[in-house]
Amino acid sequence: MDLGTLQLKKTLPFRALFYFRVGWGTYFAYIMAAINVLTVTYFLAIENYPSLQVIFPTFVHYISTAVGIGVPLLVLIGYAHYKRSVAFRAEAEIEIEANPYWYKAPPGWNKEVEQKQKSRLKQIHIGIKLHLVGIKKLFFHYILI
Repeated sequence: MDLGTLQLKKTLPFRALFYFRVGWGTYFAYIMAAINVLTVTYFLAIENYPSLQVIFPTFVHYISTAVGIGVPLLVLIGYAHYKRSVAFRAEAEIEIEANPYWYKAPPGWNKEVEQKQKSRLKQIHIGIKLHLVGIKKLFFHYILI
């Protein structure tokens, strides 16, 4: 068994938990919440008011109207949040601060040259440190003998 397979077996329960949370939060929770809101608002509010029952005579009319207006409206709100709002920029900054692995270099010169150069300089710096530590150990070894 190679190291990659062993590592995957160790992290498999956590990976499964992560995928479960994504599936629950992305799909199941939103769908169930939408069904709940539509059902409760219709049967507790609209059904008890005759003036609203004229607009929405059946539950199907209410759902089609709510989905027809709600989905495009929520898409526009989501677009505005990502493209126009300062809130998303702040969220992205916080995510990068909390998890530097999320950082991605922009394409072009930064990605092709600067990132590779920084990475290589870090490797050289670490190599020099290790070399100096080895020299110090060797030096102190000969002094103490």
